[in-house]
Amino acid sequence: MSPARVLIAAAVGLALADASVVTLALPEILVELDTTVEGVAAVLGVYTLVLAVALPPAEWLRRRIGTARLAVAGFAAFAAAGLGCGAVDSLTPLLVLRAAQAIGAAAGLVCGFHLLTAGEAGRRRLWTAVVIFGTAAGPALGGTLTELFDWRAIFLVQAPIGTLAAVACVRFLPADLAGAPPADEARH
Repeated sequence: MSPARVLIAAAVGLALADASVVTLALPEILVELDTTVEGVAAVLGVYTLVLAVALPPAEWLRRRIGTARLAVAGFAAFAAAGLGCGAVDSLTPLLVLRAAQAIGAAAGLVCGFHLLTAGEAGRRRLWTAVVIFGTAAGPALGGTLTELFDWRAIFLVQAPIGTLAAVACVRFLPADLAGAPPADEARH
């Protein structure tokens, strides 16, 4: 598997893990941001709700502007919002940034599906493995980062992975700009 696909797979897994990655950090967020149980529940809920709502428009946009262009923008937005989440000092900006992160994740997920499953046989198994691992790893990853560092590390770790995935998607841009899918995607 190419390094670009490895990075895209890692970012897709992380975008899926993000729905639950903050679960074990909620007590710290509750205390540090001086919020309520409902407030910290919204940290999970906003991401999950916005992600679900943003997936259909992201797919529509992918068809209009191209997979690679949207993937670059989506993974970059996911990374930038993750940095912002790690820097907040109150609940409201965290919730706004979680929504922005979910919008970027939706774009990354729909594009990641096409980039990871296009081409030779067996690629759908890669997608399935990434989805299962990403979804299952969320709480463990979040708990480990919170225990070793603090809750902010959960978001700060996402930034370089999202950024590297955005850069990896650049390799597919020439085909997007020419108006045709990349060679890998054309075989799908």
